[in-house]
Amino acid sequence: MATQGTNITKASVINTFTANVRTAIRNEIVWDSGNNPNSPNSRSTVSGGLSGQVTGGLQTGSPSAGESTSGLPGSVVDASDIWSLFVGYTNYYSRVRKVRFRIRYRSDSGYTTDFDQTRVTSLSGSYAQSSISNPADASRPDATESIDASDLDTLTTYLKNQWNTKRDNTVSVLPDTCHSSCHSSCHSSRGRR
Repeated sequence: MATQGTNITKASVINTFTANVRTAIRNEIVWDSGNNPNSPNSRSTVSGGLSGQVTGGLQTGSPSAGESTSGLPGSVVDASDIWSLFVGYTNYYSRVRKVRFRIRYRSDSGYTTDFDQTRVTSLSGSYAQSSISNPADASRPDATESIDASDLDTLTTYLKNQWNTKRDNTVSVLPDTCHSSCHSSCHSSRGRR
């Protein structure tokens, strides 16, 4: 990670993004392909469940944009290269967002909500959101200026805050289903006809 008083290298630039943005985003993921309301250990399961309801399904709990120094060309890296690379990575992580999953069961008296939670999860790429907006002059490094560790921290803080806003654009998955006792009653009565 880039620190005050040291030379900034390509690796320290990537490490700063990893520490200030990627790790913070990954730490917010609650549901993933192995831990979600349709998991075998959950109290409510629905055929198809959350992963079946969300096109492309849930992803693993630790997505990666493939951060590496190969995204920084040449031997001298300018601020616009860093900006472009970090915005690309942050846009990739915009697929990590809140999902509201509600299960309602139909009964004779209407619908009963059995499960209704909203959690952060990593979705497939089709759920990535629109581009990160340009920051104020104080956050975006000018391509003609030198960049220091403090500038990198300011930039990554800005990008993490932009992601926070996008994270809260909630995807809703609201399946309705027949209650299991009703379902078995229906099927047993059909068999006796």
